[in-house]
Formats: sequence, C-alpha cells, structure tokens
Amino acid sequence: MEKIYDSKADGIEIDLRLTKDGICVLSHDTKSQSNLRISRHTFDQLSSDVSNIIPITEAMDILRDYSGIINLEIKHIFGERDQKLGQQCIKVLARDKEVLFKSLESNILISSFSRSNISSGASLLREIPRALLIARPKLFTKSIEKALLGDCEAIHLSLQQTRSKGFEDFVDQAHEAKLKVRVFTVNEESEFIRLKNAKVDGVYTDHVDRLVALNE
Repeated sequence: MEKIYDSKADGIEIDLRLTKDGICVLSHDTKSQSNLRISRHTFDQLSSDVSNIIPITEAMDILRDYSGIINLEIKHIFGERDQKLGQQCIKVLARDKEVLFKSLESNILISSFSRSNISSGASLLREIPRALLIARPKLFTKSIEKALLGDCEAIHLSLQQTRSKGFEDFVDQAHEAKLKVRVFTVNEESEFIRLKNAKVDGVYTDHVDRLVALNE
C-alpha cells in the first residue's frame, strides 16, 4: 500500500474478511499463512500467529492521502453462513465509515461476487459506488441485469472471461447501461492492448509501470 504512492496506478484493490470478533482485515485467502481460518479466530489470535494481518483501520490510515480508487472487495461469498459474514463486514464498514473513509469518500468502491454483499452495500453504504464481480463468462446479459439491480456503477470480470464469444458486444451493452467494465488480472502486454481496443474502462495488474507505458 505504501508503494502505491510511487506508482502511476489509478487505484488499488484490497480484499476484506471478517475475524471471529468482528474486525475487518486484509486477506485474499480464507486462512492465514499459518493455516488459521480467519473467520474462526480473533484478531489477537491471528496477530500473535502471523505479523502481516492488517486491520482495515490501519490500511485506511496508510491510504489517507491517496487520490486513486480504493476498491474494497468483500470476500465472503460461499454459502449462507459465509455470505452473512460478508454482510456483517459491510455493517462494520458502515458503522465506522466516518473514521475509515474520512477524506476518502469519493475514492472508495465496494465490490463482491456476492449479490447479497452488493445489496448490503446498497442499503448501508448507499453513497459508496459498487461493482459486481462475475464468475461465469456465458452470463454477460444477466450480469448487466444483476449489476443494475444492485445499483452498481461497474462490472469486474476475469481475463479468461474476456476471451468468450460476445465479450466486445458485452462491453458495448454495459456502456449503454452506464456501467463501467474492468478486467482482472492483466499482466501481458498483448492482452492489455486487446482489452484497450475493446474499450474496457480499466484493468487490474501486477505490473503497473509496464502497462502504463503502453497507455501513454
């Protein structure tokens, strides 16, 4: 996160999960590096086990002066119990929003594969834009419908999905519906050029400087 200030990236993605004691922490995976399931352990237990468990409060403090998009992806998406944790994670963000998002309100984006998480965001953090992540490439039209139902501003899809028939038409249809289209994770220059020609609105990458140079 500290390195983002020295990059030319337009934004940063942060994955969020909820600990047993209700603290939103940064983690892509369900378990810590020591194989502890994050949702079944307290923040103190996780902190004593591994040093790189970061709470959302600390992340927002680091990013307080950042001017790009801060995409908070809510990870709890599998099964009813897990999705309830996702909804609770959003409740925590809503409860603490004045502190967490101070001076960053216009930068925050909430995203998730889960429609229930998106719905919770629409209800509790209505002023914060939302993006729907889609998992299956053959549901382009339904994805637009679902994104509009969730009052989203964007759809995020995987690089693999962009190779499906009808992708270019999907981008046009999404734009007609006033939805932005962003793609993850794009690291090859040839793929970036293809997506740029398809008029996507943004990509997620591990190689910011390389792709920025292509875009200049």
